Amino acid sequence: MKKNTMMRIASVMLVLALLTTCVISGTFAKYVTSGTGGDSARVAKWGIKIAVTGDKAFDNEYKNSANKVSVHSTMPVVAPGTTTSEGTTNNTGMRIVISGEAETAFQLTATMTVTHEVSLADGTYSDYRNYIMDDSGNPVVDPSDENKFTVTGTYYPVKYYLNGTLYGEPVNNKEYATLSAVADDLSKDSAFYPGGSTVPDTDVILTWAWAFGEDGETQQKDTVLGVAASGTTISGATTKIEYTLTISATQID
Repeated sequence: MKKNTMMRIASVMLVLALLTTCVISGTFAKYVTSGTGGDSARVAKWGIKIAVTGDKAFDNEYKNSANKVSVHSTMPVVAPGTTTSEGTTNNTGMRIVISGEAETAFQLTATMTVTHEVSLADGTYSDYRNYIMDDSGNPVVDPSDENKFTVTGTYYPVKYYLNGTLYGEPVNNKEYATLSAVADDLSKDSAFYPGGSTVPDTDVILTWAWAFGEDGETQQKDTVLGVAASGTTISGATTKIEYTLTISATQID
């Protein structure tokens, strides 16, 4: 009798356990649908580098081949027989370097503007090679025709040179008769480059030289320029060099 009772109790407990398991299972089971999204970005690269070093083109002192001072002034000057490399402050000329790339579209523009360059305009001038000074320190020149000379076409004594790579093209000691001619090559109209473009490789140096005048006519012209630089007013003589070079890369749509 007692055994039967125990069997009945065990059977009831088993049934209750099974029912409990079904209830719990029904409570925790569920449908699941999910989706996961994400994104990332960074700032587009602007890796264009432009460097123009133009403060080493001219000097206030120059030495000759014997390492003796041939020209000395209180400010940067040029003179017959001087060149960029003869300056005493490690002259290297004007260097222009453009490199890099951009992930955005951009325009590259270069503008060189020449305000002054050493020159002697077409015209008739006094021969100052044998002048004397008056009491005020001004040159006195014989007004006779035999002491005058004529310049036909503008005289530009300083020559310029480019060496290196300019906008992707090699230049090997290219000579220019005028600074304005250099400006024509260095200036570049706005050019469009799509995103991901590399700028045209540029690493070029501008140098200059003013040769000694070996003939009498050249000496006459050079002397006029030197006298004009000393303060004597001579119409047609320009004794300054002045220019600006601006290179810019600008992002565009």
